[in-house]
Amino acid sequence: MSILNKKTDQELIHIYLDGKETALAALLERYKSKIYTSIYMKVKDEYLAEDIFQETFIKVINTLKGGKYNDEGKFLPWVMRIAHNMIIDHFRKEKRAPSIVNTEGFDIFDVLDFSDENVESKMLREQRDIDLKRMIQKLPDDQKRY
Repeated sequence: MSILNKKTDQELIHIYLDGKETALAALLERYKSKIYTSIYMKVKDEYLAEDIFQETFIKVINTLKGGKYNDEGKFLPWVMRIAHNMIIDHFRKEKRAPSIVNTEGFDIFDVLDFSDENVESKMLREQRDIDLKRMIQKLPDDQKRY
């Protein structure tokens, strides 16, 4: 494995595609901490972070084996983008969060205006909104109306 650790990401990808599974293991070992930490910081749940991490690498493997990876020397940013998209997909699918409706019938989070946000600010806001909705769920029913 030490010889593989000295290879570039692109070399490891080509070795993996030539049938040597340990090349992918070397890539995974190289970046797993950074990718997992990035996912965990966004979802704040160890088990969910592990699931998204695994789903990310399933997608990486499928893309590599499908010949759809564009080898531009940017493996880590590419994987981080996949992980980011998997996080977004998870939160879109999560329908357990209640809609916080004011007396006029509008979801408070739809009414608030957030303009000129960068990606990081948007993700932080979305996570804050999710956390706030979870806290509101814990309130007694008579306090949820306002």
